[in-house]
Amino acid sequence: MTLAEIPRPATAQDAGETSVAAVLDRLTTALSEERALRAEDIGGSTFAEFAARFGLSDPEALAVALLAGAELDRDFAALAGGSAEATGLPIGALLARLPALGWDSFLPTAVLRSWALISMAESGRRTDRRAFLDPRCLDWCLGHAGPDAALLPYLRPPGPAAMLTAPAAAEIGPAADRLAEAAETAGRALTLITGSDGPTRQRLASDLAASLGCDTLSIDPGLLRLAPQERQAVLRRLARETVLDRVLPVFDLPRIDAGLGEALARIEGTALLTAPALDAPEALPPGCDQITLAPPGAPERAALWAAALELDDSAALAPLAEAFALGADDIARAATGLAHVPPEARPAAAWAATRRLCAPPPDPLFTAITPRATLADLILPAATEAALRALLAQVRHRATVYRAWGFAARSSRGLGVSALFSGPSGTGKTLAAEAIAGALDLPLLSVNLAQVVDKYVGETEKHLDRVFGRAERAGAVLFFDEAEALFRQRGDGESGAARFTAMTVAYLLQRLEASPATCILATNMRGAIDDAFLRRLRFAVQFAFPGAAERARLWAAAFPEAAPLGEIDIPLLATLPATGGTIRNAALGAGFRAAEAGRAIGLQDIVAALESENAKLAQPVDLGVLRRRVGR
Repeated sequence: MTLAEIPRPATAQDAGETSVAAVLDRLTTALSEERALRAEDIGGSTFAEFAARFGLSDPEALAVALLAGAELDRDFAALAGGSAEATGLPIGALLARLPALGWDSFLPTAVLRSWALISMAESGRRTDRRAFLDPRCLDWCLGHAGPDAALLPYLRPPGPAAMLTAPAAAEIGPAADRLAEAAETAGRALTLITGSDGPTRQRLASDLAASLGCDTLSIDPGLLRLAPQERQAVLRRLARETVLDRVLPVFDLPRIDAGLGEALARIEGTALLTAPALDAPEALPPGCDQITLAPPGAPERAALWAAALELDDSAALAPLAEAFALGADDIARAATGLAHVPPEARPAAAWAATRRLCAPPPDPLFTAITPRATLADLILPAATEAALRALLAQVRHRATVYRAWGFAARSSRGLGVSALFSGPSGTGKTLAAEAIAGALDLPLLSVNLAQVVDKYVGETEKHLDRVFGRAERAGAVLFFDEAEALFRQRGDGESGAARFTAMTVAYLLQRLEASPATCILATNMRGAIDDAFLRRLRFAVQFAFPGAAERARLWAAAFPEAAPLGEIDIPLLATLPATGGTIRNAALGAGFRAAEAGRAIGLQDIVAALESENAKLAQPVDLGVLRRRVGR
């Protein structure tokens, strides 16, 4: 009998000739008349169903009915050879009333005892020992709902279930066939579901069970860590429950290590296992089926978003699906509460909700920045500005070009965008990275390389993996300042340090190419960057020292509208060979000096602020013209 063929239990309300009361009446009559008991006496009743589920012989099925009657009625117990004062029936009495029932039916390996359908007294002559129908089995025959009271300490509420992607749903049919075949041929079947997120694994387990006509029973994985004898007694009852109530136990394991091997091998009947990953393949019993769920790709995420937001068209959700690498459960959480939003506004509302949900937690490896700079704040040469807009276009339209137009099929690399910003300090590289993130409505994660780079082998790679994972979930733009620390020119490769650097660069290149995140690397030492690395980047944007025209615009933009300005000479200031960073710092410093003096910002304040800035610069700005102008 396959799982799908197991019938549903009868209910306590079943009446007529097949009810428990009617069966016991017929058995009472037969016993009173000293007539031989026949299979027809229990035909069509829950006793017959019970026997069919466990493969009992007719005499064994009748023995179950007699034991049930003895538990329910004193007079019936006495009539069946027992005692009105004691529960159960002596084995000798059962053998006397059922001549076809043999001693072998009461052996520990026989069905009645191996499935714990009955229990037996441990002492006394064998024929005098009493047999007892297990209370859970009696309840089932009476139509009472389960589960077994002995299992209650090990049951837990099922976790949240997520929507399934089409590839995940396609796993159900073949997996159900394999599970049913194994259960039928071997009497034992396990399926392990790994990958994706917990709610998705939970949903697949539930749908897999449903395809076999079963419900699921969520089991505390701590059961598998019990002492062997205690664990096996519970596992046996659990296996019995799968037969009684058409349920599949689901063990949601935090991890599968070698220490679980013996316990997993002892699981009886049919069960499902779920875990984030298979850490120890040797722990799986032979014949255990495996389903590995891949994280949903952008097309699957767009479909999940459309379902969660109740939108027919997923095209409008493609940018959202590309930007945030979420699982089905996170998508469902982000979409919660958006049903009241007008349909046309739901994509934007979902974007904002996802930003809130996926905001990266504090981490010493990076600083999360909420962008305030905009593209309008950048004062750059036309060629540099055009390169930044081209970078933005590739991020914004990758769903269209790669997915809808099919370019993704022609590339083995990831769909993320990587760029190198190079140029002298203060020329706007960091500000441009912030403006890029702001234009994309995404956070900026500024990577702390001092924390990321570790002297121990493998630790830098672990740190980078954490940084990329957080960025991909948050949809963030990654910013590596002073990138030459990671991507310096490789040496001859002989020293340990050179090999360490080569391994780190190789790993980061691999991560950059596989990641969907937008990654910006900045350096003021382009010559120190490995050429082989540069060729793997999508963009290389040069930030040149600003000319006089850009400097005039930078000085004019450096003072907010609310700032009180005295006599300042923008054309004169523009003649100074200063970067945008120096100009912004000088304007701010001049503001504080003027505020302290209680006056509008004047040229003398700017000169003093520039002198302070000069103390920080390797190549100070020549302030001779300005000093003479203010009489210093």
